[in-house]
Amino acid sequence: PQERSLIFVQRVALAAPLAIILERRLGCRVRHVCGVQAMADATRRAHVEEFRRGEAMVLVATASLEEGLDVPDCRFVIRYDWFASAKSHV
Repeated sequence: PQERSLIFVQRVALAAPLAIILERRLGCRVRHVCGVQAMADATRRAHVEEFRRGEAMVLVATASLEEGLDVPDCRFVIRYDWFASAKSHV
């Protein structure tokens, strides 16, 4: 893809496999990030920075991070799972 995309998933168990599948199908770098307990902080920061710099075109993130990510040049925000709350829908 030419534009950066951010995909939110509900479960940690889905983030990494979805990133692998998308990277193979799209042919571009795809990274994933999970909450504090599921991923080392340094890895999480590195993946987010790759996405911000445009080195990774797609970032798959767990819903626990949906309020803390701010990427101005991100064209698409995709919700993979159903919304858990009205707050997630906004």
